[in-house]
Amino acid sequence: MIAHSKDLRFLMQGSPGTSRDLRSKYYHGYYCLQMAFDGGIHIQYGPRGKNYRKPVVWTSHPGPLISHGPIDEHGFWTHRYICFTGPLAQTWWTEGLLPRQPLLLDDSEDWARSFDSILNLEDEQTPWAHAYKVNLFEGLLIRLARMSDQSDPEEPWLTRAKALLEDDRNFSPRVSEIAHKCGMAQSTFRRRFNSIMGQSPRNWAMERRLRSARVLLEDRNLSIGEVAHHLGYPDPFSFSKQFKAKEGISPSQWRSAKLNDNHDSKPSI
Repeated sequence: MIAHSKDLRFLMQGSPGTSRDLRSKYYHGYYCLQMAFDGGIHIQYGPRGKNYRKPVVWTSHPGPLISHGPIDEHGFWTHRYICFTGPLAQTWWTEGLLPRQPLLLDDSEDWARSFDSILNLEDEQTPWAHAYKVNLFEGLLIRLARMSDQSDPEEPWLTRAKALLEDDRNFSPRVSEIAHKCGMAQSTFRRRFNSIMGQSPRNWAMERRLRSARVLLEDRNLSIGEVAHHLGYPDPFSFSKQFKAKEGISPSQWRSAKLNDNHDSKPSI
């Protein structure tokens, strides 16, 4: 994954500090990566919760009601967090780079120091300073994801569901059929998928298709019609309408803006 400075915006962050607060909220339009060390904390996603007395990292994300608070009446923990939003954040989520459930931290590295090195960077209003912070943050997420892959494999039904939703021949996925193939009722499938992925199955499939569209649009040798054909749209108009509804601009406008950005970012000699 390539991090573009304009594709991610940092909203707020918190350096190490003692916390005893009980917090419960829905997250709308942004993500928050949080870490807890020392003490003990209870973290809950919707109806499912668990106590943690070891270092833990978790992502607060759009979807379920997410809560965290002390295990004991006078409990506490050392808290760090960084909140962010933008297309790159959604890509990280879709690709599974952000922890979907609380993840216990091992001793493979000093996770607190790694997190603090990002928090201590000033998010300066210059392209390279911001890009450096974004890439440093992505590097931390990659290391966390590798650790998660080794300790918490994805549930088989979710792997199958994602494969079915990504099938190029399945342009308009029938959620009821996919739920049946995953061995559960449609309502249960929707609820469990949304709880883990942070969005509905149909929206998740749409995000994947539009991510592929953005990649194809960077190839100036492909016409808009050819891009639409590659993605399985019945015609260029349907593709343009759906793309504009999600991105706010037409595919041709997005392509022009992207090509201009790439040209402007090239160093002069």
